[in-house]
Amino acid sequence: MATLETIPEEIFLSIFEWLNHSYKTDYLRYLTVSRRWQRAVERFFFQRFNLKNTELSIFASLFQGMGAHRKAFVKDISLMIELPSYDGDDCQQHKDLNNQIFSTAMLDLFQILETFNEDEAVKRNSEGASD
Repeated sequence: MATLETIPEEIFLSIFEWLNHSYKTDYLRYLTVSRRWQRAVERFFFQRFNLKNTELSIFASLFQGMGAHRKAFVKDISLMIELPSYDGDDCQQHKDLNNQIFSTAMLDLFQILETFNEDEAVKRNSEGASD
């Protein structure tokens, strides 16, 4: 009799995808079941990110070292830039600060994404997906 550990990968991933769409299952609790389950959970968990500029260093740390394989799963990133509140004084200084924060956040994000291009596993995965 087939178990979730022995069924083909395509069927296994289809089950996870169905659970996600049907029940919005909290995948994180399944991370420790086995390596296979961990890979399946990560495939769905790391697809979409809604980030704040203050979270970029945490985001980058998810893909370092043993987590480098996760880069191949990322499909969509939304970045919200948090700016300081405007107190009504010195509009130009406030505008300059906002521009600096925005530019720094975008540069940081692009530097993180640049490491995705350097990763051979990500290149192989993206080339295979376009075939």
